[in-house]
Amino acid sequence: MLRGQVGFSGIVAQPVGESKNTDVKASDTTISIRGVRFNYHELVNPNIINPTYQRQLQAQLLSAAPYPHVQIPECFNPDFLQLILEEFDTHKSADWRMARSDMVYFHRSVNNLYLGPASELYFSLINSGWFVNALSLISGVANLIVDQGRLGGGMHDTPAGGYFSVHSDFTRHQQTGLANKMVFITYLTHDWCPAWGGELELWDSEQKCCVQKIAPEFGKTLLMLNGPKHFHGHPSVWNAPVGVNRRSVANYYFINEFAAFDRSEYYPSVYITPNSAERIVAYVRPLVPPIVWHALRRVLGRP
Repeated sequence: MLRGQVGFSGIVAQPVGESKNTDVKASDTTISIRGVRFNYHELVNPNIINPTYQRQLQAQLLSAAPYPHVQIPECFNPDFLQLILEEFDTHKSADWRMARSDMVYFHRSVNNLYLGPASELYFSLINSGWFVNALSLISGVANLIVDQGRLGGGMHDTPAGGYFSVHSDFTRHQQTGLANKMVFITYLTHDWCPAWGGELELWDSEQKCCVQKIAPEFGKTLLMLNGPKHFHGHPSVWNAPVGVNRRSVANYYFINEFAAFDRSEYYPSVYITPNSAERIVAYVRPLVPPIVWHALRRVLGRP
């Protein structure tokens, strides 16, 4: 879809001239990227925060085979996604980590790289509180944690001859130790056709056969839960015409599996106060076992 055409729900991106400026310019209600202006709230399909739609997506996710996943159609304004796609070609070779072996052949943007204004806006949106909350409601996974460094995510670019053998994703973040719970992918390949290959294949837990294939079509978004037997990949070689790469943007979400234990040691805020009784509480609180303290709070009616 070209700039200025109708996106989801009749939304239109308005050209604002031929500016070469690559910075994001925002007003109270609009945002401009490289001469294309959007209403900010129209970058993401508003259905994503509709409780009825969220329940529909959750039902699809939980009933999907071979493991929980759901395709979210028209999740983002297509003109916005086109701007992200253009930014793939602005990066130098040093901005890419090339993975090439018998198992994989593709490029991934390096961690913490500035990806360009449209791409950075995309990741800001999907890592925002309201969007992460929507993903929690859709997936049924509470207390999701984002990774601003985009470990394993960012821009993915597969050139001619590329592939990614069937695998299960990493289970923990290398730096934080948080558990990898799900991946969120938006595909950016225009006019995909089956002869090109590159479908994402979801395999059964015994690694015997492919159960589901997902075409990497422009604008398609996938939410997929992670697990030790959630095998997937695109083992078929990318065979598109020269210059047409298999491209996507991806983001992982994490959880703290030890949160329940950590919360048992929770201490409330301590206020500086002239009230002598409050001073006593502040000094005594760290010495009292949590179970005793909670009981005292209920008896005394303290918050």
